[in-house]
Amino acid sequence: MKERNEVWNKNAVGEIVAPLMVIAGWHTRIGGALIALNMLFAIGLAHVSELLAIGPSGGWALELQGMFLFGALAVELLGPGRFSVDARQGAAVTNQMNRT
Repeated sequence: MKERNEVWNKNAVGEIVAPLMVIAGWHTRIGGALIALNMLFAIGLAHVSELLAIGPSGGWALELQGMFLFGALAVELLGPGRFSVDARQGAAVTNQMNRT
């Protein structure tokens, strides 16, 4: 039973905590990296057989998983937006540096 709780706790970080970090704009790049890592594990563990498959509608079979993976990579590489908590903290640090 202990192993099951450990796996759930690690999975909860990638599926609950990381998206909340991205939504709140708090440590956005870390949250994006955690989501991307979680999606890589999900694709590797559950969807390897569908990696190059075409779905019934003619599109890539892993279209949804790919959207989450590449969206998370975009968030990780582009960073937080102007109105995020990270940007406000960065502005506060910049303002303090300009005062001295």
